[in-house]
Amino acid sequence: MYIGTEVVVVAIVFFIPIIVLLGTVGYELQINDFSLIVEGTARLIPFPKDFSETYLELRILGAYQFLESGPFSLKFNIGQVSAELVEKAFQLHFVPKIGGTLEFHNLKLSVNYVNKAFVGGIYLRF
Repeated sequence: MYIGTEVVVVAIVFFIPIIVLLGTVGYELQINDFSLIVEGTARLIPFPKDFSETYLELRILGAYQFLESGPFSLKFNIGQVSAELVEKAFQLHFVPKIGGTLEFHNLKLSVNYVNKAFVGGIYLRF
């Protein structure tokens, strides 16, 4: 299990990035080199009112560990099924996601490209 924060660069308008801060709690079930990851996310710094009003999200995604050397491991993340609560409406959809995760002891660093947005996260395992 892990907890962390994510920084999402949603769009760049006139060379100024629009950034959102998310809080994330996750669980990873690893079977050999494959992982099934379940994450719950809540927005910490909200979007302006003219953007999506997503406050809560439940994600399920997969990962493949392709490199392990001592305390380091490198994983390839792909695909994501999201359940979102948007303005009191529930949405379930598949979101194309691609990225990687570097793990070192109890620290996870992740960088992903999701639906025209860049997501970077830092997480602590417990």
